[in-house]
Amino acid sequence: MKVEELKEICRSNGWNPNQTKPNLIDEIMSRGEKSEHGWTDLNFSSEKITEPDFSGNCTKNLKASTPYEIFTLFFDRTIITHITAETNRYMDQMGKNVEFKQHFQSECTYEIIMGFIGVLLWMGICKLPSFSDYWCENGEGYDPVRSIMSRNQFTSIFSTIHLSNNNQKDPNDIFYKIRPLIKHLESKFKYYWSPTTIISIDEDMIGSRHNHPSIQYMPAKPTKWGFKVFKKADSKGYLYSFMIYQGKAGKDTSRTSSERGLVQDVILYLLKDLPKDQKYHVYMDNYYSSIDIFSDLYEKKQYYATGTIKNTAAGLPYSLRHSSENSEVDYVSKCLDKKMMLWRINDSKSFNLLSTFSTNGEHFKDVKYVNSGTITKEYPQELSLYRSNMGHVDRNNKNIGQYQYSLKSRRWWLNIFKYFLYASIVNAWIIYNEWHQISLLEFIRDISRHISRHYSLRIIPITSTTSSSSTSKKELFPNNHTKRHAIVFQNAN
Repeated sequence: MKVEELKEICRSNGWNPNQTKPNLIDEIMSRGEKSEHGWTDLNFSSEKITEPDFSGNCTKNLKASTPYEIFTLFFDRTIITHITAETNRYMDQMGKNVEFKQHFQSECTYEIIMGFIGVLLWMGICKLPSFSDYWCENGEGYDPVRSIMSRNQFTSIFSTIHLSNNNQKDPNDIFYKIRPLIKHLESKFKYYWSPTTIISIDEDMIGSRHNHPSIQYMPAKPTKWGFKVFKKADSKGYLYSFMIYQGKAGKDTSRTSSERGLVQDVILYLLKDLPKDQKYHVYMDNYYSSIDIFSDLYEKKQYYATGTIKNTAAGLPYSLRHSSENSEVDYVSKCLDKKMMLWRINDSKSFNLLSTFSTNGEHFKDVKYVNSGTITKEYPQELSLYRSNMGHVDRNNKNIGQYQYSLKSRRWWLNIFKYFLYASIVNAWIIYNEWHQISLLEFIRDISRHISRHYSLRIIPITSTTSSSSTSKKELFPNNHTKRHAIVFQNAN
């Protein structure tokens, strides 16, 4: 029976809400809701989860490794060789190999791909208005970029780099062009890292305005248009697992669908490969939180979960769902079956907090500064834990986007390639900081310097020859490449 119907019946029997028990209907509905879902005013306590105080998250001893060596754990020779082979295949299919060889004097090689990555990193360190500004003459360009390759060389590799065979595309996978890199990094991220016990789940946007069926619009995000990627990060900001949202247009074969919909599938996919010898505490916002999901995580996996939850979520007690904001009461709490706590927090805006982790009634004082002085409110300790641990994905998002350089291209997947290039760098930086302490900027500089030293395209001036010399210009440049400079590779060996 609806509330308005019950009120109408009570009025017809002489009930006047202005004189006798104006909240009678709400009390009746609250009792019915409490009886249905088992919400009580009791409390309970959970086993505390403590973070390890030692550097034991990296699965390998990489103390003696350099930043470049740790970065190439993710972008290793296997994936670079794959990119090289697919780039050469694409040029053969499209008839672009002749033009490419005119710029590089060879087909695509491992050194060319590494040099291309080095240029992208240097561009992110020093951002100029246009990419052509990096090759300006008269000292107005940027020497670290110019020393690796020329502008024509960069545009040539930028327009031909490829990751998959167009003749073997999967009709059910609309991300088939970038899928080899996604699969490679998913396994590498998990292989070299054991996550901390505190985990947060959230999403990020890979900026793009391309005409692609998976493009999303999220007005509340700093990047409003692009590809949505669901992410799981631990308390050190390490990206352990991720999933790019394909939308209604694609069928993601990497995950199994459940009856509870997308949110349940995303959470199960992101949490499926966690080490089984640990208890974890998962934090999420109201997009993911629900009573059913929290119950499943607690009962089937023994994972604690804490998150904000929408007012309209199923199963919330009626008294909290429709309670008005009351400045005299800081919060109201309810307990469900001694395994789940719900709080209605009255802050500047009222919201709900749900958790299967309880500190048995511990509180903290929150001091806010206003024009007339300070206001002190008392909130449950679980809210403090949520505020401290929900932002790990946001921190990872900030690190990934901080030194990216925006390059426009007609190929939609290049934005995803650059995003996960920097995601690999951020993860490598976190691993490196297990034994050392340097900034992310210095870490990227170290990788870029190594690439500049070992994978640059050197320009060697050709000295003028005398008239008696038997070496002709045609012999120096057998491919009709009559420039004043010869281009050679400086290999790592």
